[in-house]
Amino acid sequence: RTRLLKYLLENEKNLDTISQKQIAIDLNVRAQSLSRVLKELKISELIDTKKGRIEILNKDMIMKELW
Repeated sequence: RTRLLKYLLENEKNLDTISQKQIAIDLNVRAQSLSRVLKELKISELIDTKKGRIEILNKDMIMKELW
């Protein structure tokens, strides 16, 4: 979860062009594992997902979770 959150913040400007499959490859995790964590983040209202793309909804809360 922490690695994914860091990745999302570091790549925030490019998230509209990065697929979930590519994120899984970049983080060296299985797509199913990534999907499970994305679902948790979505339920927590930190992100939203649409058509395989990710949008950060609450950057401040993500940063608090990382620090």
